[in-house]
Amino acid sequence: MKKGDFVYLDPPYPPLNGTSFFTHYTKERFGKNEQLNVSEVANRISRLGCRVMISNADIPLIRYLYRDWNVSTLPVTRRITCKSLRHKVNELVITI
Repeated sequence: MKKGDFVYLDPPYPPLNGTSFFTHYTKERFGKNEQLNVSEVANRISRLGCRVMISNADIPLIRYLYRDWNVSTLPVTRRITCKSLRHKVNELVITI
């Protein structure tokens, strides 16, 4: 990577509630420590002079990790269950 490159990160989203299982992409899961690692990598990439954009769930942890970044809220509709129930949630678009 070099100054001026654009990097988009779309990590697995943390659960919005106790019944969400979007962290089960690997047997090791993708939890709080992995979210912290993503934020550390994003900060390193940014310090190289790259433009960075991240999408993630709108939860306090993610807002905290990117508190010094530009954070925008994006309302989205998700099909959460096999019954095609639609849920309106917010996602974050994070840039620096």
